[in-house]
Amino acid sequence: MGVMISYPEPEQVKAYRDLIPIGPLSVAELVEKLRARLDIEEIGEKDITAGQMNAARFNAFHCVYNQKAIWKPEEMSFVLYKIVQNEKSRAYYDEPDLSWGIDGFIHVLFEEKTGFYASNSQRLNIEIGLARGVSKESIETEDYSFRGILAHLAIAEWEGRKIDPFVSDRSGRLKMIGQDRRNEGVMKSYPEQVEAYRDLIPIGPLSVAELVEKLKSRLDIEEIGEKDITAGQMNAARFNAFHCVYNQKAIWKPEEMSFVLYKIVQNEKSRAYYDEPDLSWGADGFIHVLFEEKTGFYASNSQRLSIEIGLARGVSKESIETEDYSFKGILAYLAIAESEGRKIDPL
Repeated sequence: MGVMISYPEPEQVKAYRDLIPIGPLSVAELVEKLRARLDIEEIGEKDITAGQMNAARFNAFHCVYNQKAIWKPEEMSFVLYKIVQNEKSRAYYDEPDLSWGIDGFIHVLFEEKTGFYASNSQRLNIEIGLARGVSKESIETEDYSFRGILAHLAIAEWEGRKIDPFVSDRSGRLKMIGQDRRNEGVMKSYPEQVEAYRDLIPIGPLSVAELVEKLKSRLDIEEIGEKDITAGQMNAARFNAFHCVYNQKAIWKPEEMSFVLYKIVQNEKSRAYYDEPDLSWGADGFIHVLFEEKTGFYASNSQRLSIEIGLARGVSKESIETEDYSFKGILAYLAIAESEGRKIDPL
């Protein structure tokens, strides 16, 4: 494995700064570039579950492109595309660390106002990020959008990943496309969330060790050995942990992080989680939970388990008083759960 160039040390800035395109491109422009390279099909609203849409709203609301919370979750508009599996897309489907969608296809999700995007193909995520670019101001101030592109490039170089950025022609602004795909349920506005949920949020945060103990008291779990975690998956985890709300001041560098991955044993205790209609299946058919021990970052392919871990973790008293992103994240979890009628049983 290669050595990842670290940030905020100057190597990444020196190596990649001049490679980052001035942007950002709109979602419409990115979709056109995607069409020029791959055959894509838009996914109809009926094929997107309420849970998936609420999770997307949460991620878009807290993404680096919406740092000032300009766009509220209820104002967002999403469009989801499936990448047709053919000769054009072979290189993407042949990725060894591809996180398969529940229907066996690669997808790309865009949110049209914030510019948020996500794909279950790590390579496609990187290429879209490079095509999107960042503003001149982001480059000059070296903000999180700029750092995100640096991390994309460092990850690609570190693992020797073949990256083929889309053509960076920025002539012509295309009309925004897609439809509003908001959940039929009503999600509370931010002031309503504060009023409804503020007193329900536990003071914390709990450590990863404490969360693991709570997880063990409810479910049978097995630790996954390092040999079963691919380099691509680990690099993606470092990227996400570095940019998570729990590491806003970039206290912990990617190379300083320590991850532990657990598999949820499929039995009577875990039936409710495996029966989730919007479960995003892991490559091995199991639910997993990933923790990073220094930042407190966590992730799971079970939306319900993600919410319950977030509620169990809690936030600091200062986070509640200042209503920072950690606090807003818990509010969003609760609003998502209520809006979709999801059964939540905090650990």
